[in-house]
Amino acid sequence: MFRPTKREVILTALLGAAVEMSFAPRLNAQATRRGVEKVLKWEGEKVVILKSNQPTIFADCTQRRSDSAEPPYAKYGGMTGVITKSETGANTPRGFQLTITLDGTAESLILCNDEPLGFFSELDSARKLIGKQLWTKGQRFLKPPSGPSVLIDNTERLTVTKVDWKNAGEPIEFFFRTDKGLEGSLEKSFVGQGYADGIDQRFHASSRGAGGPFLSQFHMQDPRKTYPAWTASTWKTIRQGQVTVGMTSAMVDMTCGNGVVVEGVILGAKGTTGRVLRCEFSLNFFKRFDVVDGKVKRVDDR
Repeated sequence: MFRPTKREVILTALLGAAVEMSFAPRLNAQATRRGVEKVLKWEGEKVVILKSNQPTIFADCTQRRSDSAEPPYAKYGGMTGVITKSETGANTPRGFQLTITLDGTAESLILCNDEPLGFFSELDSARKLIGKQLWTKGQRFLKPPSGPSVLIDNTERLTVTKVDWKNAGEPIEFFFRTDKGLEGSLEKSFVGQGYADGIDQRFHASSRGAGGPFLSQFHMQDPRKTYPAWTASTWKTIRQGQVTVGMTSAMVDMTCGNGVVVEGVILGAKGTTGRVLRCEFSLNFFKRFDVVDGKVKRVDDR
């Protein structure tokens, strides 16, 4: 079978990256517009000002009603309030502006960034998942209350045990228990967006890129029931995040968990005969493999 030269793969990858880069701003702009449309519905929502280790979370975006100085973050982190006014339009700094009346004070905050906010309605939605079982997409690290993190296999079953506030930018934290009795929270996934677009799609004004809702990082039912004909050996390989020769496209998708990247194409005498792929978010993200006629024909272990 014809193999692409290094130059062919590189050129194809560069072309794909250029297309992706040109399209990404449009995707983000569309996501932001959709998010701004949500803002007007937030009036009356109870919120908490989430704590953050980034003092600049309010930079160029927040002012106290009483004066124009940026508030010291330590003063507001952890305080609760109600969104009493929401505005959108060209006259707002980033497309929208929120006025939050703080509980127990006469002060209000003006925000044009929703990252410091945790919505109590969203927390209520998230807590409905307590007791539910989810299956991981891709290998993850479980962070216990103490001690080192533990590697969790791909497609491993987890039970949601607790949901609580986390921090600005990733407002809600989920705690899980494995079938082996290990407990803790999941470290930020290889998806890179972490909390992504959240648990409740009524909230969060802007997407952080290509990330989907938080639950898109999991299978909602045991994937083994979807593919009962796959052998125990195949499932073992999938759990370990390994792509091997002979796997079907469906097996590759299950192994990669959270995404497959096209690195190049395989060119033959009659044109394109296959694709060079890579798992986008995986411990084995650096391995490339050839897929021809729906099956893996070669794996580059370098």
